[in-house]
This record gives sequence, structure tokens and C-alpha cells, in this order.
Amino acid sequence: MSKILVEINNKFEEVTKSQLFELAAAGQIQPETPLIYGERSTKVRKVRGIVFANHRPVNEESVFGIDDSVMFNPVRRTPPAVVQQKHPQTVAGAVPVPQRPEKQGNPFLLIIFCTVGVLNIAILAGVMTCFWTGTKTETNTQNPAVSAVSETKIRTQEKLQEPKNTEEIIEQCEQSVAHIQGVHSSGTGFLIKPNVVITNRHVIDSEFLELTEIIFPSVQGHNKGPYKTKLLYADPEWDIAFLEVQTVLPQMILAENHQFKRGQDIVVIGNPGELENAVNVGVLSSQKEINGQLFYQLGISINPGNSGGPVINRNGEVIGVATLKSNQQEGIAYCIPSHNVLEALSAMNKLSANDKERQNSQHRAKVAFQMLAAVHLICQHSMIEYDNAIQLSLQNGRSADDGIRLVSGEIDEAMRVVEYVFLENVKTEMMEICRDRNLSKSLRDKLAEFYANCIEIKSYVDRPRGNAQTYKAKLIALTDTGRRLATQLQMQLGIPGIADGQ
Repeated sequence: MSKILVEINNKFEEVTKSQLFELAAAGQIQPETPLIYGERSTKVRKVRGIVFANHRPVNEESVFGIDDSVMFNPVRRTPPAVVQQKHPQTVAGAVPVPQRPEKQGNPFLLIIFCTVGVLNIAILAGVMTCFWTGTKTETNTQNPAVSAVSETKIRTQEKLQEPKNTEEIIEQCEQSVAHIQGVHSSGTGFLIKPNVVITNRHVIDSEFLELTEIIFPSVQGHNKGPYKTKLLYADPEWDIAFLEVQTVLPQMILAENHQFKRGQDIVVIGNPGELENAVNVGVLSSQKEINGQLFYQLGISINPGNSGGPVINRNGEVIGVATLKSNQQEGIAYCIPSHNVLEALSAMNKLSANDKERQNSQHRAKVAFQMLAAVHLICQHSMIEYDNAIQLSLQNGRSADDGIRLVSGEIDEAMRVVEYVFLENVKTEMMEICRDRNLSKSLRDKLAEFYANCIEIKSYVDRPRGNAQTYKAKLIALTDTGRRLATQLQMQLGIPGIADGQ
């Protein structure tokens, strides 16, 4: 990391980033105090999240960028190695093609299952660009968002004087904890205000919300669900999303003025795997800044499916939302502090009904693009396999049809999975997208064109036709068209990738 030099008493002194924040909070440096970071001269006010004495937090662009290395990543399965082909590059925004195993088994089913398993990674890779560039920081003063959120009538006034034991906390809270089940992923959420469930944004990023169900595992009877849902707000900086759920169930108590205390007892409720509303008990370990965003580090073991679950103190108040797990060390996880949740609630409350409808439309378009990109990738790989088999068969003095028959069984099985896992849902959603006036005509037309390109490339997998030369030419043409459309759609949808030079 570059040196940080700040002017103190008319001379520059080298400080760490934490010392810089302490000097600002103590009033020993001011917003206009000169600062040298590496070879760049600037002002202290340019530092992301810095808070000055008697000043509000500064939200200008940080000169520190993302120098602090990202040591921990969200819980996601690591994708297999990418197959190196001599053929055209893959479609922008799609999931890498897993390398075909040398041992027995159907490599195309492996592609499908890996694609389903890591589809969230392709989406999350884009989302993390904004997730890891937030500008919030924790202070010991009243958060500005609190007053704006007071109108939401969060049940914070019922704070008990005596701490509760774990059984009492579970009895109070478990009916408000939800299991969010999509087609490709699942996670946890909880009622944060009447008819509003909070979860992690990455839980729903790859899901059509029309096909997503929410249930409350600890509730009996019709109030258990499943409930249909729609998006109310997805925070652009933090991994937070709010979903609408029409229910009479109570919301949880959100801590408004929580101050971090190392060693504080916590309870986390979540839905990992087949377990419903599983309980974990631990402590607040430390605070960790990751790319300019301050998280609570938890001394607790959590698993996939816990994402979006409540982190509760001994008063039964939610002090954070579980979001990340360390890949390097067991028993370490992270949560988004409650004051950042309050800020996200404040932002949601400012949205009009039309704003929320546009967010739902944009979300559906993004998911459709990701599904189509996966379909195009798998079909392209299948055409490459057919092309390789045809060329090998001709070199051995046999016919192109002989080569096709050698691999058609595996490919046909893969195409059946593609049809039911991806295209079946996309077909229905594309009809709605093409009629959705909340999306620009250009975006609707581009998605329709990309969909047609996917259907055509799939047809050449379902029914290989032409001769060896024309089949290869079609492969190249369809791949180039798909890549062009995908790049344009990435730009229009704001999805990082090739279109953004990444």
C-alpha cells in the first residue's frame, strides 16, 4: 500500500489509514488539510468514509481505491477450470465452461450442473464491483438515516432491560425468519418491518422473483407460506435487498443505535442446506474494513444458506445481517451493521411506486440475460464438440454423420437439461419483458435478438445440418453475433464484464 502523508503543524507526517481517521475524529486535521497518497496530492476530505469532528461523514470519492486486499469472499462454490478452445471466444457475461473430465461420466451434465451452481458467481462478480466500493463508516454518533427511518415504525421501543437467554431469543424471533427459495439458489431473510423481508442481494440476483417463494419455517398453518414476492429495493452499495411479502407475521426489532462491543454475545438464525431456521451462537469478534466498507467480524460458523439471516444480540435486537464467510479460516463470518441497514431502509422509503416497478423490471431483464448467456455458452460448447467429432471422423475416412453419432448421446442429454433448467422459465419471462414499458425499447429489442440467437444456436445442436464447412461457419457466425449482443446488453444493464474491460 502507498504511504499516506498528512500535514500536521505545518509539516507532513506519515500515518496509517486508521490513524488518519482518528486524527480527523479528534479534530486535529480538517477537510481541507493537504494529503499525499503515493504520488498524488489531494485533500483529506477525499478519503472515503472519513468523519471529522463536528462534521457529517464525507462521501466524496476515495483516493484509497481498493488497496486493502479482499481477503474474504462471499460463500460461493469455486468454478471449475475453463476449457481452452481454439474456437471463437465465449459469450460475454456467461459462466466459464468446465473442463471435460478424462474419466467416465457425462461431461455435458457436468457443464450444466456447474453452470447452475456457479451462475450466481457470474452475477455476483458484477455485483461485487459496486458491493465493494461503498462509502459508509461506523461512528459513535447518531446516524443521519435514523430520523428518516423513524416513520417506518420499527419495533425498537420495546427493548428489554434484562438480557435474554438463547431460548428466549429464539422464541421471540424465529417466527420472523424466512427461507427464500429460488430455482437456482436459496438463502435466509427476516421481516424488518410490516410486509417487508430483508435478505442479501446476492440471494436473489440469479432468480426470477415470479418463481421465488418465501416460507417461514417456524410458523404453523397458512401463515407459514409459501408467499410470492417482488423487489422493493436493491441497495447499490451494500449486499442488501428488500422484498415485499404480504403477511400478518411480526417484524423483528432492529437496533437503531448499536455500538460495537468486542465479545458481545450473538445469535444467528439461518437456513443452510436442508436445515430450517438453524441456530448458531457466538460473539462479535472485531470490526473489519473491506474495500471501504466496515463489517462486523463474527466468531461463529455459518454455512451457505445463512446469507441474509439476522444477527441478534442478547436483548433480542437485530444488530446485523449475515453476508460473508471467510474462505481462509473456519469460524469467521461477517455481517452488515444495523446502521447501514437503516440507511438502506431510508433509501427505500424515498422510492415511489413507479421506481419500485422499474427496479422489478430491471431485475427480471438482468436475470433473463444471465440465463440466456448460460444457454448460449452450453450450446456453443456443444457445437464445438460436434465440429471436433466431424473433423476427426473425416480425417479417419468416415462420414460426418459417424462423428455426430459418437457424441450425440451425451449432447442430447445435456440439451434436455438446458431446456428444463434454463429455457423453460426464460421463454415465459421473455414474453413479459417484450411487453414491459418500464424497459427501454432498445433493451427489449436487444434481449429479443439475443434470445433468437440462443434459439438458433440450440437448433444447430438439436439438429446438426449442412456439411463440415458450413457447420463450422455457422458456429463462428452465431458465436460472433451472440458475443456482440451480450456485450451491448452488459452495457445497457450495467453488468460488469468484457463490456467494461474486466
